[in-house]
Amino acid sequence: MCMPDFLPVHPGRTSPEPEHQDEQMQQIIAELERTRSELFTERSRRSRVEEELSVAREAHTQLRAELARVRRATREDSHASDAATPRSSDSEATIAKLKNQIKKLKEELSSSQEEARQLRGRQGAAAAGLRRASRVAETSLRELLAGLEQLKTLSTSLDGT
Repeated sequence: MCMPDFLPVHPGRTSPEPEHQDEQMQQIIAELERTRSELFTERSRRSRVEEELSVAREAHTQLRAELARVRRATREDSHASDAATPRSSDSEATIAKLKNQIKKLKEELSSSQEEARQLRGRQGAAAAGLRRASRVAETSLRELLAGLEQLKTLSTSLDGT
């Protein structure tokens, strides 16, 4: 019996078993779905952090405005009274309270900005992983289709003999 010329000379296979290719494709598809899920999760988390950051900025702006208003009121009270008269203890307490709130909000804003930066980095990594998985999936699909064509050609050759 004469062997066809296109078969490999060595006893090993040149392409993976079709079942193995299916398993490999399933693994690649599962990895692709997992990466997509991670990307979606990171985008959602980033959106939430950016919303929190926006709220913190707005609160910071409002507290600054309130502090400015209290300072103006304190100055006006100070001008109205004798120059030697010290500020009232209520105004001082309010100013101290507002300064503490501003400090806390600045810290919160800073940590939210850092978290947003980290999320952007993770999102970029997830997107890169997704691109890599899609390239691997595309390559595997091309190899699978090439193997299918080879099997069809072999089948046609065997039918003709």
